[in-house]
Amino acid sequence: MRKKTKKLIIILIELVIIIALFVYFGFVIAQDYDKFASTLSRITIPFFCGLLLIQMAKHGVGSVEWLILLRQAGSKRSFFTLFTARLTGFAISYLTPSLYLGGEPARAAVLNDPSITYKKALASVVLDKYIELFTKLPCIITGFALLIIILKPEFFVIFISTLFIVFFVSLFLFLLVKLFKDKSFLNKFFKVILRPLIKIRPRFAVKVMMVVKEFQTDISTIIKQKKAFYLASAFGFVISLIEVFQSYYIISFLYPTGYSPLMILIFSFIIYFSSLIFSLIPYPTPGGLGPVEGIYVIFFTLFGMFHADGLLYSLILRMGQSVSISGGLINLFLRRVFKKRDKSV
Repeated sequence: MRKKTKKLIIILIELVIIIALFVYFGFVIAQDYDKFASTLSRITIPFFCGLLLIQMAKHGVGSVEWLILLRQAGSKRSFFTLFTARLTGFAISYLTPSLYLGGEPARAAVLNDPSITYKKALASVVLDKYIELFTKLPCIITGFALLIIILKPEFFVIFISTLFIVFFVSLFLFLLVKLFKDKSFLNKFFKVILRPLIKIRPRFAVKVMMVVKEFQTDISTIIKQKKAFYLASAFGFVISLIEVFQSYYIISFLYPTGYSPLMILIFSFIIYFSSLIFSLIPYPTPGGLGPVEGIYVIFFTLFGMFHADGLLYSLILRMGQSVSISGGLINLFLRRVFKKRDKSV
């Protein structure tokens, strides 16, 4: 009963916060209604096609990155299969509490490759996600540095934020070095973590270690060729540049005049940095609907722009993402339909 009560209280608190946010957004739109309406009226088919092209380019490059890793694992799936599987993984991640994580098992399952095991496919997805996050660090650091230069916060805030960035950079580099140099690193790491569990539930701990060993073997197989790993990393970096360009494309649409291309580029890096950091936080709504808009409103307001511009940025971004989400969900639906037909036959 206590657990149910706690869950109910948490749900009620989340609902109150979400309702409060949407009420606030209503006031924001009412205050800047003319700006909001005029901007939406400027959205044309060519602009939307450009937005769609950016989304497809992002997932296309990401599919090539994954393709390189899967070839090392022994998979022979086509680019199109990987592209649709990636869209499905993106859709599931987007609709879970975390905007960036959660769809990895679905992506590996949709791949449905008989030439490799599901575990090996999942290992390739995990490694692909690691590369994608790692190669975002240059753009994240650039956005963070530009934010510090422009806002000039207190030394304590700079110090804590820098420690946070340094910690994550060090963690990614540490994992990268260990994965290449020590093939038993994950085994050793999980043995240390599972020590308390071994005493309480030894059988379960043994099962976990067996899974970890298989995962370690699969990862080692995939990253055996360093050139392939570095090539996949290069494509991962291209993805981050495409995402920064996406921000630039939307912001330049919001401000056709009044800001120089350089200023828009600077703001694009800052928005990219902030959106990526906050996308790792789990939200109570699908796609972080509500809280994410609040974050954009805060950052746009910090730079002396209209409150409504943060909402407009989020709305336009979600318009582009909705196409990718729809494609992923349609792919998932069609695969289930064909599976049922095959079973009936």
